This record gives sequence, C-alpha cells and structure tokens, in this order.
Amino acid sequence: MAETPLELVAVIQVLMGSEEDFSKFKKKGRFPHATLTPSLASLLAEIFRKRLTQYSTTIDEDRALLTAGPKSRRHNMAILVRLGEKEVLQEYLTYFISLQGEEHSAENPERIDHNPRKRLRIV
Repeated sequence: MAETPLELVAVIQVLMGSEEDFSKFKKKGRFPHATLTPSLASLLAEIFRKRLTQYSTTIDEDRALLTAGPKSRRHNMAILVRLGEKEVLQEYLTYFISLQGEEHSAENPERIDHNPRKRLRIV
C-alpha cells in the first residue's frame, strides 16, 4: 500500500495556508506538524486523478500494447516506463481515496501505513 511522505503533506499545508500562517512558519523556521486530513487526502486524490487522465492511454491499453506483438526495444521500454508511472499514480490515488474518511498524522504513526517507498519520516 502507498504512503504519503509527510514532507509533502507539510508543504501542501503551507501552500494552502494563509499569508499569516506562512509568516508564522517562516518566523519559527519550521514546517507545520504534518497531518493528512480527509480534505487533504481528497485534494491529493483529485490531483492524482487529473494526472492519470493526461495520459493518452490507460493502464490496460499499455499492457495490451506490450503483449500485442514485437516492437522495437526502445518502444517497449518507453511503454514500460509510462505503465510504471501510471501504476504508481493509481496506487496513490487508491490510497488517498481510502484515507478520505480518516485522519493520519505524525503523532499517530500506528495509523500510518508503512511503505518502503517512503524516503524520510518526520517523528
């Protein structure tokens, strides 16, 4: 299962905050406590959904292209890269949709799914 890097959550919280909030963060010299709320999960789901629609093919169409017949090695590699991107986007989209009814934060690490893709953990 996918997991949202808490750094991403903190950056989005700053970007969505008011100028006053930003001034407070700047003065303190640190990001806010990262909390993935249902509304933030909904926003991230919409971002990932829109990104998936920007591809000219679907995941299933890419899989069909790979099994359809011989293509150049470079063409197959390009399809594999595109397919991998879409699968990651779809995994995160599914994850964000599942979180829309719950709240996750760095204070409650037992409520956060742990994933090897996570690069840095805020504790």
